[in-house]
Amino acid sequence: MSSRIIFILFSALIGIQNITRAEVPIFDAQMTKLRIAQESELSRDSYYFRFDNDMLALPSTDENYTMGIAMSWNTHRPLSLSSIDNDPLFIPLNLIRSLWLVPGTSGKEKENKPSDRSIILQDDAFTPFCLHSAPVCAAQGHPINQDRPYSNIIWTGVTYNYFNDELNEGRRTELDIGILGTSIGKDVQTAIHERCCRDKIPQEWGTQIGDGGSPTFLIKQINTVGLPQSSGELKIDFNYGFWAGWYVWPTAGLRATFFRAITTEFDMSYVLYNEQLQGAWSGRNTISYPYSQIEKWIRVGHLNIDIPALWDAMFEKSHQHRCWTFQYGQHWKSRDLKVSGVEQQHRWGSLSFEFEY
Repeated sequence: MSSRIIFILFSALIGIQNITRAEVPIFDAQMTKLRIAQESELSRDSYYFRFDNDMLALPSTDENYTMGIAMSWNTHRPLSLSSIDNDPLFIPLNLIRSLWLVPGTSGKEKENKPSDRSIILQDDAFTPFCLHSAPVCAAQGHPINQDRPYSNIIWTGVTYNYFNDELNEGRRTELDIGILGTSIGKDVQTAIHERCCRDKIPQEWGTQIGDGGSPTFLIKQINTVGLPQSSGELKIDFNYGFWAGWYVWPTAGLRATFFRAITTEFDMSYVLYNEQLQGAWSGRNTISYPYSQIEKWIRVGHLNIDIPALWDAMFEKSHQHRCWTFQYGQHWKSRDLKVSGVEQQHRWGSLSFEFEY
């Protein structure tokens, strides 16, 4: 079943190009990229690929948020040059974003400015601290008590990013549809561990959240306000908004970009609901936790380095637009459970690649 799901979603991602070439980003940091695209009057389309893994963290680990794979199809075209907004896939997204005021985006002003529209396919997996039957883990019991449950979600989504450089304000709207509880997480993690670390073959994927399959969704609405900067090589943005669906929380944060090459971001959210801990809406939930046992304040930090742009900055080369970019990232997230005796902070690394055509 998992391979069929991947094939269908991937076909949808590729096939939609025949309707109209359109855009988008994965990280909120791509709002910075959109601003750069406006400054250079670019309007190319692009593909974006990202691989997250806790073994890429410094130092490496193998727990909590353990792996993510993402790809998206993006465009930086003015709305007047793209018919993507008329595509059926974007109708629900346009309805959502029509409920919120977009600064300076009315009439022709809106049509003449670039915006990012994207189609995303992604899979995320979470695992407990104890993956196998070693004595230290067997003492915890099976299923493991007081540790986060296994969880895997595969989802596809559409996003809309807009940034008005004159007002120094923008927003991101995203709508994702996903499935919890497929066998994808088990199949991928087991295949990797059979080759890298046979002493850590996962044993309890049958206890994952929503085991057997559970449909779900997520809506994100993030507004951005650019803050005064001390120099042209530093850009600082304040972000605020909410997520609603498999996660429900208001969120706010700061993002700083140095020399268009290094981006740091810190976000804080207040958790109102977490389906991947409290249990899916359908399927089997062998292990789940009540809201009272979930940490309410979640903190997340990101550091992303654009390798080609950093090279230019280090050797004092003028910024030149490239048709490709490669990024390396380190990420951190605070623990999710109050009761866990073993869950620690989440740490993972990422590698991403984007090319334009």
